[in-house]
Amino acid sequence: MENFKIGIIMIDEPFYSKEFILKMIKAYEVEFVILHTDFINLNRVIKTFFIYRLKKFVWTVVLVLRNSFNGGQINNLLKNHKIKTMKTNDINSLEVENFISDKDIDILISFNCPQKIKSNLLNLASKFPINIHLGYLPKYRGVFPIFHAFINKEKFVGVTIHIMNENYDDGKILIQKKVEIEESDDMLTLYEKTFSLIPDLTIAALNEVFKNNIDLKPNDKENGSYHSFPSFKEIIKYRKMTSRINKNK
Repeated sequence: MENFKIGIIMIDEPFYSKEFILKMIKAYEVEFVILHTDFINLNRVIKTFFIYRLKKFVWTVVLVLRNSFNGGQINNLLKNHKIKTMKTNDINSLEVENFISDKDIDILISFNCPQKIKSNLLNLASKFPINIHLGYLPKYRGVFPIFHAFINKEKFVGVTIHIMNENYDDGKILIQKKVEIEESDDMLTLYEKTFSLIPDLTIAALNEVFKNNIDLKPNDKENGSYHSFPSFKEIIKYRKMTSRINKNK
């Protein structure tokens, strides 16, 4: 796979990204990584506080601040591997387009990017731009897909890797995998389970692309659903559903 070149758009966070980027570097020629810096907003912070509860929220904030103070776990890792890196708060800026345009990439990967990516960037990949979505598409497009699947008492959540276009979580599906929701699960345990699948699932998808052995599945909006940030009513429902679990932790 030494001639298979990829570019990655992601965020620098200390919880779920390290294993992903390490496996990408080992398996492929990573031409560049763009780190989106504007992934924290007031609405997300407020909703996360009420979902996580005080203890988990404070610990999360401490880890995020420590990661930033230390220069960023992912940023430091990329420096050590001498991979071209760019930081931006606007993925669709002319500066980003100029940065990518002179790179020769087969695949552009969006992993946890908080911003919709426009077609002028998506078209710079010679094969596909792909997105890694923490939901089992076509259901649960949008944000907090695991949260919404949980409060809707689904039997499973999942990870989907799909071709990207300008619409959120749209484009045909390359590969996806389910994760069963167990009685002891909450949103954070499901995050751990689903994020742990992403590195190997991404490699499996890219291997099929490289071999031209892809079997794209439909991602029909008619059979799907879209969700935004949780309402406080939904958060109260989640807290009631997980109150027993959190008492035992």
